[in-house]
Amino acid sequence: MSLSSYETIAQSFLDDHPIGSPVTGERLLAWTTQKANGHVISSDLNIADPRKKLSTLRRHLNEGARSQNVAEDRRFIILVEDAKRASFFVMGYAQYSHQRAVQAFVRSAGGAISPINSALKLLDDIKIEELSEDAKQEVSKDRNDLEAIKEPVRKAYAEETDRRMVTALIDRGQTPEQARALLTSMQTLEPYQRLMHKLS
Repeated sequence: MSLSSYETIAQSFLDDHPIGSPVTGERLLAWTTQKANGHVISSDLNIADPRKKLSTLRRHLNEGARSQNVAEDRRFIILVEDAKRASFFVMGYAQYSHQRAVQAFVRSAGGAISPINSALKLLDDIKIEELSEDAKQEVSKDRNDLEAIKEPVRKAYAEETDRRMVTALIDRGQTPEQARALLTSMQTLEPYQRLMHKLS
């Protein structure tokens, strides 16, 4: 397993900033200035652009922090919490990976359905009554093809979302039956939740 040049300095950073710690840009710069002591990361401090300097420091610390040579409970990542204010957050690597897995599912669902919906809207915008019969049939075929794709994709993501929500409720102490009942209640209340969001 290859050794990263930044493993040691990253572990030193974790000693001073445990998982769950907020870190400001100023603190990151001050800590590096104090701790670098001839370490290769000290060259990052010579970068003139402040944003680039912070970005490079974070990238190098993250490289050492996620190394496979480090015990899992000592692996971490420095996340950007607020780019404008240059504020960061130290998160455990396993927790970060879990969050990304959840986000990947959510984003892929939107990514799968969104292009289909966009194409359907384009078809809806066509003045169908002004088309020739052949052109009308082509539009109809396009719509049918898209709907044929959309329904199984929508169903697959809906079923997986349902499964994940039930699992999350079970993990929090609900029985499978209670979890299902809660989901049904949530679906019933959803229109009112949307209304409250609009009124707030």
